[in-house]
Amino acid sequence: MKSIYSLVKSIFILFSFLLCLSYTSFAQTSGINYSYGQFAGALVYNSSVAGQVDLITAPNTDDQLVSFPASAIAGWGGFFYGGVWYPQATTTFWVSSNGWVSIQNTANPSDVAPPSSLPINDLAGNPYRMIAPLWDDLKLHPVSGGRVTYKNFGGAATRVLIIEWKGMYWDKTGSDSAISFQARICNNANVATPNAIEFRYKRNGSFNYGLSAAPSASIGINGFCSNDIIAWTDFTGTIVSKTVPEYQLPTKPADAWYRFTPTVHPNDDCGSAFPLTFSASLPLISTLGTTLHATQTAGLP
Repeated sequence: MKSIYSLVKSIFILFSFLLCLSYTSFAQTSGINYSYGQFAGALVYNSSVAGQVDLITAPNTDDQLVSFPASAIAGWGGFFYGGVWYPQATTTFWVSSNGWVSIQNTANPSDVAPPSSLPINDLAGNPYRMIAPLWDDLKLHPVSGGRVTYKNFGGAATRVLIIEWKGMYWDKTGSDSAISFQARICNNANVATPNAIEFRYKRNGSFNYGLSAAPSASIGINGFCSNDIIAWTDFTGTIVSKTVPEYQLPTKPADAWYRFTPTVHPNDDCGSAFPLTFSASLPLISTLGTTLHATQTAGLP
């Protein structure tokens, strides 16, 4: 009996220890943890200040996927996204001409690259960690300087990666440059807004987009797992959902900023941990808890 008691006690001690750990789980139950807000402000083009890096520039480019390593971003301090740690050394950013960016940690075998520039438009059903300011079938405008670029902006305490789609047809058969937009990704060392994500927009051309086909865009972010999303469910961006992606936005987003800010996970660290005691005289008590999407400690989990 003594050996059984010792074994059970050891299991409980181990379980208590595991509850104090922050780790990454790939099972979905509660959704990625971000607050969301809309702010007034103008989009400042990457080309307005020195330092932009061209990714896609050929006029009329349609359905192109490119990548660049985080190591190309001087001073990049790593990035937590959906509770997963993306270090500078092994992180790759995949950028599509169709209005989204995917993040891949090449050291993680489960973290796969997107298969094409235009996978099935379904934020809730793909595992590619997509940040999608305007995911649709877009094309670079040949006259108005259409191009996709990125810029490493700010100092050590303010660093942000700005990925920009400038002068885009929406959709690819449109007759006018419809919109420009950015995904702005703050790294972990950004003091004011660490690991926040912003979408910024600038309406170009006519208000009615110059479309020859109805738009079918998704706007939002997703993680590894099915239904692991926060997506726009109306064209104003004032309503977001963790369960209902929107595929048919009827008009352009306003010239404004939309920010996803990571929120503190209720089980993010051991500050609020509770002890699990064992007594042979007490009945077995079970409780449910999760560290899903808690912040993973930098480095190996």
